[in-house]
Amino acid sequence: MEKSDRSLLGKISWLYYIDGLTQKEIGQRVGLSRLKVVRLLQRARAEGVVEINIAPDLLLNTELARSLEDRFRLHEAIITEPVNQPDNGEAIGRAGARFLERVLRDDMALGIGMGRTIASLLPHIPSRKLNNVTVRTLAGAYEEPGRETNAYNISWRLADQLDAVVEPLHCPLIVTNRATREALLEDRALRSVLESLSECDLVLIGLGSLDKASPLVRLGYCTPEQLAALRKKGAVGEILGRFYSLDGELIPSEFDERILGIDIAQLCQIASVVALAYGAQKVQPMLGALRTGCIDVLITDRWTAEAILVTQLLKREDDANRAKSQK
Repeated sequence: MEKSDRSLLGKISWLYYIDGLTQKEIGQRVGLSRLKVVRLLQRARAEGVVEINIAPDLLLNTELARSLEDRFRLHEAIITEPVNQPDNGEAIGRAGARFLERVLRDDMALGIGMGRTIASLLPHIPSRKLNNVTVRTLAGAYEEPGRETNAYNISWRLADQLDAVVEPLHCPLIVTNRATREALLEDRALRSVLESLSECDLVLIGLGSLDKASPLVRLGYCTPEQLAALRKKGAVGEILGRFYSLDGELIPSEFDERILGIDIAQLCQIASVVALAYGAQKVQPMLGALRTGCIDVLITDRWTAEAILVTQLLKREDDANRAKSQK
């Protein structure tokens, strides 16, 4: 390469990467077309004039995100760096808030799930005014109406920050029996909101594990014995009270005809379903949820992402060994 050519590559690269000029502005300054500037920038990288380095921790997280995106056909995986604390919820909340701020637009219908992880977004979402944005609750409320992790309360707080309209579900999450549910569905307004949930443009959901910490048990909707019976059927997690297996298969339960909220089949109709979860107890629920095919964006931390990929690999090997033994 001629020394003058290398000098030109260096100058153009500096103007683009350091000074932040656009390709058009660079062309005007050095007397070249924009297309020529694009080609010279490509050449600068190819010939080592420009080297781009990514910080090691970000590189690892990016590789993990790509692996999750490829294996589970995700639109996007966002991996946060774990903090040396018992709870990474704040980091997940910040990442979720940044994602929401990036994708929210006027005229969107946003669906909101429930739980501590979804609520963790709220302190990190800046107030902004959007036009014609609707916030819909994806499920009825817990029996504790003032609880901050209710979809109802999260929706109102988020709508206030976005200057949006709320379309809430004024009903419990789980009612006593099928007859009560059918009676409530006689209400036209409630039925209209339920039917509109699958028309959301984007929804935010958490993923529930089936352990003693499950709010379904803690709030009295489900006994430990009922949860154990569901695990025996193969259930590993739940989304808004709907259960599924590690293979992503839906597990029917007696709660299906008593729940007031969106189901997994409806979630699969939505363009962008964003799941936020983290922690060792959520690895199997996350893997099962990813295999349902309804998750489009996953937000988690590095430790959990690594555990999901390892668990998925072990599950694949176990399935292969089982199939071989049955031949």
